Amino acid sequence: MLFRSINLLKIKNTIQKDGVLKIQLFDILGNQLYNGEFKIIQSNYEQVINIENYASGVYILKIYFSSNNGLNQQETFKIIKESA
Repeated sequence: MLFRSINLLKIKNTIQKDGVLKIQLFDILGNQLYNGEFKIIQSNYEQVINIENYASGVYILKIYFSSNNGLNQQETFKIIKESA
């Protein structure tokens, strides 16, 4: 999946189980720029990451979810930050 953004990444999802959500953002060289971990209770979830100070280019967003009953999921997205 490919997302384009200028200054903000908005991550929005409905989570059906309680668990832990981990969000990581990397530059194209593999340097970690953002790392967030959140305890989630079954709900609609939204997280906004400010990328205004990052250079234009390609970034990798990884989202991990581990439910309390042992279900693990991972998704990876390519992000293109465009200049304003």
